Amino acid sequence: MDTVTAFTSAAEEMDIINISDYGDALRNSGYKDIESAMAEIVDNSIQAEAKNVLVIIKDRVPSYGKRSQVYEVAFLDDGTGMSPEWVQGCLRFGNGTRRSAKGMGKFGVGLPQSSMYACPRVEVYSWQGGIDNCYSAFLDIDMVSKGEQLKIKPAEKKELPEEYKKYLREGLQLCESTFDFSEHGTLVLWKNCDNVVPSTVNALFKRLEFSFGKKYRHLICDGKSNIYLIHDTKDQYNEKVIPNDPLFLMPNNIVLGNPNNPEQLQKKKFVEGSEPIFEPYATEFCPDGVVHQTIKYWDRESKTAKEGEVKLTFSIVKKKFYDMDHMTNPNPGNTKMGEYVGKLEGISVVREGREIDFGQFDFYSDKNSPYHRWWGCEIAFDRDLDQVFKVANNKQHVELIKLDGADYEEEEYKPVWLQLEKIITDKIAEMAKRNKALRKGSRSNTSTTSPAEETATKAEEGSQVPTESGDIRNTKTDEELKKAAEDILHERGNEAPAEEEKEQILFQKVVIREEDVSQYTNNLFTMSVDTGICICTINTGSLYYDNYVTNMSDEAKLAFDLLLASFVRTIDEAAPEKRPTYKKLMDEWNFKLNKYLSEFLGIDN
Repeated sequence: MDTVTAFTSAAEEMDIINISDYGDALRNSGYKDIESAMAEIVDNSIQAEAKNVLVIIKDRVPSYGKRSQVYEVAFLDDGTGMSPEWVQGCLRFGNGTRRSAKGMGKFGVGLPQSSMYACPRVEVYSWQGGIDNCYSAFLDIDMVSKGEQLKIKPAEKKELPEEYKKYLREGLQLCESTFDFSEHGTLVLWKNCDNVVPSTVNALFKRLEFSFGKKYRHLICDGKSNIYLIHDTKDQYNEKVIPNDPLFLMPNNIVLGNPNNPEQLQKKKFVEGSEPIFEPYATEFCPDGVVHQTIKYWDRESKTAKEGEVKLTFSIVKKKFYDMDHMTNPNPGNTKMGEYVGKLEGISVVREGREIDFGQFDFYSDKNSPYHRWWGCEIAFDRDLDQVFKVANNKQHVELIKLDGADYEEEEYKPVWLQLEKIITDKIAEMAKRNKALRKGSRSNTSTTSPAEETATKAEEGSQVPTESGDIRNTKTDEELKKAAEDILHERGNEAPAEEEKEQILFQKVVIREEDVSQYTNNLFTMSVDTGICICTINTGSLYYDNYVTNMSDEAKLAFDLLLASFVRTIDEAAPEKRPTYKKLMDEWNFKLNKYLSEFLGIDN
């Protein structure tokens, strides 16, 4: 008997899923961050017609750390509640109930998958017709991996955990609002959380305020649903989530403009007469800034041709908040208002009134141009077009990939992005052109360089030590070098840099940038010389920056910048044969910093 025959005859049936190893796979799939995982539970509450959702955080100082960190998260809503059968069923993967209904839900994987991302155990409590009818079930992935939980047991009648009963008391008041969760609702409880990052309440709430304000802006603005962030023990952290509109059109937005001081950032607190800083981008054929585009597609399920509507909304900064007669700062992007606007730059995609991630798409090429900061575009569709937009099964992502139209010339039903691309790119070009005209002639009269850059350059005055950036610069044309300098100035909000300003950047021994590059690296800083300029990029999304740099005084921040600039300059000056070793040392130093800081803060890194 040969080997193949022996193997075949000895083979036995196998489970489709290796359940003992499946737990690790479940805990490492589907969500890019904790905000996305938590949003999945909020989605379920909104789908259940909840008017109010409380996200309740518990924290404590762990035995291995010095700072309090989140160990439990609860989601309490006043939605319709679930029957005992669905309290049990909601914890099954692929057990969706709303394939034909309207709303955000559809695929039936959200609650268990998102919960497993954050913690090993999730408990669900739900009641209809009074809290005395509360039923509960649980899923514990550690027990699953050990073979101790092979099935979801039927929901049993059970009281809420004692520490959460206080939220059901009559006339509960939080954040200047009154609640009643006693008649119907659901409590989802994440136990023993080990993947909630950031793990401190203050930092987590800042992230959730920004993220939830964006994701649910339409539902909050229209008064359909309210979301509250609640710290279980300290009232000063409690807050109601406010719309965070990247179109800057909502009258109750978290940021509004002061016509008497356009550069001022008004966040949550407003002077009388405050108003949205953007307005609909109105044209002759689009007076309200909205384009309703019919999409043609082939429906795979019904095997018929169908049509659906995509709503495109365009907004642009009001003249009073941007032109040179009102915003006198020559670099609007350098103002506090400009910095905030820059965080929400570009295009957003909204499904069923809820923002959904799409990554990055090349609707415009000159991404560093500051004029792009001052317009907005929203692409909205309902769940009937999920197939067309290729919505992920956890409703967290749509596929948005630049395509070559020539490849689809003979296709009767073209991909949705080819059907939308020209409308969007034409509008973006128009809006950028309008913004550029408003700022025409603007020149920076503020410092082109930072104090740290000037200090480092002065300290290196007269140095003849050869550098890697200098070697690369010698291979570049003047046009290439000026373009690199121009890009840096654009990032700093200088919308029309003069030639002397570009020369000033090229004169610096080290250029310091600040950018959130946390999606690529956890390092506090990175170094690049490929443009012929020695650039130190400080990662604003890093652990050290988020916890400490943001709280530094001006003097301490200057010293911090000099610390990193001197490190980068030393590597730039290293002999060619030593550069790889030094760069590896830089990465290892960053790794050690994150490791030590995680230990100090009690964070699983």
